[in-house]
Amino acid sequence: MHVNFLPCFFHNLLPPLSYNFSIAIVYLMERGQQPIPNRLRMHRKLMRYKQRHVAELLGLHSTTPLSLWEKGAALPNSYHLIRLCVIYKTLPNELYWDLFQELQTEVTAKELELFKRI
Repeated sequence: MHVNFLPCFFHNLLPPLSYNFSIAIVYLMERGQQPIPNRLRMHRKLMRYKQRHVAELLGLHSTTPLSLWEKGAALPNSYHLIRLCVIYKTLPNELYWDLFQELQTEVTAKELELFKRI
């Protein structure tokens, strides 16, 4: 599978909403409309938070985005991903383990190809 999305965890500007929405749509299309596997709900439960608590900590007006993220129907933007990591006291690769593994495998393969050409 080819995924063109690698969130930038180190900038403090929110990318445009349409950009993040299109990334989530493209990723879902490449996965054949399968949910994006994640551990968001598990980490929320470990912290004993309800969705409304996390939504409030994220500065969201409703729990809908969080629900979509937990169901794997959408990806949080980089700003919300970092905030989730702070709230859950973990790292992005722990929240999206399968995506991290896919990207790591893809990048490693591309690195090997690149090194063969150099």
